Amino acid sequence: IVNSSYRFFDPFCKALGLEQKNKNLAHYILELSLLQPKFLNYPPSLVAASVIYLIKKIRKSESSWNPLMNSLVGYD
Repeated sequence: IVNSSYRFFDPFCKALGLEQKNKNLAHYILELSLLQPKFLNYPPSLVAASVIYLIKKIRKSESSWNPLMNSLVGYD
């Protein structure tokens, strides 16, 4: 778990203020991604950020990727 996407997931969710229902869905998708070997080719921080982005898109959030998320995760 030291070098897994879970290490990044919780701090990202906390900093972004993700609602609990969205966090639960994101957590589920994150677990599914860990079962797919092709996702192991990506940095864990990118996988965690991508899951959060996906949830924000699914829930039609006003800002799926805002400047705070950009500065927090370091991806555009």
